[in-house]
Amino acid sequence: MQIYKVGGWVRDYLLGITPSDCDYVVVGSSTDEMISLGFKPVGRDFPVFLHPVSHEEYALARTERKTSVGYHGFEFYAKPDVSLIDDLSRRDLTINAIALDDKGLIIDPFNGREDIDNKLIHHVSDSFCEDPLRILRAARFCAQLNFTIAVSTMRLMRYISPELVYISKERLAVELRKGISTKYPLKFLKALSIANALFIISPVLVLRWQSFEFRKKLKYLFDNIDNTNERMIILAYLVNDFDSFNVFLCNYDGDMLKLLAHNIPQLDILHNMSAEMALNLINNLDQRRKPQRYKDFIKLCRLITFDSNKIIQRNIDYLDIMTQKLKYLNWEDVCINVSGIQNKIKYFREVQIQTIKDLKLLECDHGKNIIRN
Repeated sequence: MQIYKVGGWVRDYLLGITPSDCDYVVVGSSTDEMISLGFKPVGRDFPVFLHPVSHEEYALARTERKTSVGYHGFEFYAKPDVSLIDDLSRRDLTINAIALDDKGLIIDPFNGREDIDNKLIHHVSDSFCEDPLRILRAARFCAQLNFTIAVSTMRLMRYISPELVYISKERLAVELRKGISTKYPLKFLKALSIANALFIISPVLVLRWQSFEFRKKLKYLFDNIDNTNERMIILAYLVNDFDSFNVFLCNYDGDMLKLLAHNIPQLDILHNMSAEMALNLINNLDQRRKPQRYKDFIKLCRLITFDSNKIIQRNIDYLDIMTQKLKYLNWEDVCINVSGIQNKIKYFREVQIQTIKDLKLLECDHGKNIIRN
């Protein structure tokens, strides 16, 4: 039995990045031997085991053969006669096909270190074509490391991109969110565009991507946001294809997207709204019960409309002032002399409306001074 560190740990080590979780490949062993040594099997599709003490993952060296379309369409062979080179040859990219033995010796049969030096994303072999999900992985590493994808690799990515339709939305969502979370998310999307793979996110995005102004605005927003969820919400909002993005968003993000889509258009006319309409807008945002959602909404509104007319930006401030003012109206104090629940509800709403009217008058009298006051 021989054990090697492989994959991302070795890649990061060579890049000078502090490695995180380590994967090991075991050569010359079998499932029975691993279990006899106390390793716990966890792999359903191929033999992966947890170390009895460290709980790190150890996988038997294996080869794989494509049997059908999709992510699961593989047949694996993991016997003691599978060599380290056999195992490394099935991997996606040369930078991920490097091993390190227990003596510190680097095993690099596919020149991964040279590609690291040249900042190049390059496939190991034509077996790259057997898994279309590797398109997103190559694009992600390109964006994560700020590397360039080799021409020959991009050619293969374009060739297999139609097979992405066979990948589950759940698997696509995992890789998409990883790509969007990188330091250079636009580089990730650009690589997918060149690979003819943007359609798996949204057909509308394929068209919007052709606009320089769209890409410019998206870059500005991504540069000012490092939260993956917020990046996904903004991308979905700008593309304006909510049906396609629903499968990539969690419930909270989907709710926020609807909130933005419904309320941002109203911000342009907030100064012309009646106090009753403004109160309805504020109640819809539900700041009292969902303060964090409201805070996120205001933040995203400011970002999304950064290049809009000054009225919208000013109205966001105005909306926030009205909302904060209403928050400090105490129900019990306001309705202390009112009897009956329905009368209390009616009176409290009247007080809220009058508060908004007073603020609107103040805004008219003092203009932008209301923001400072």
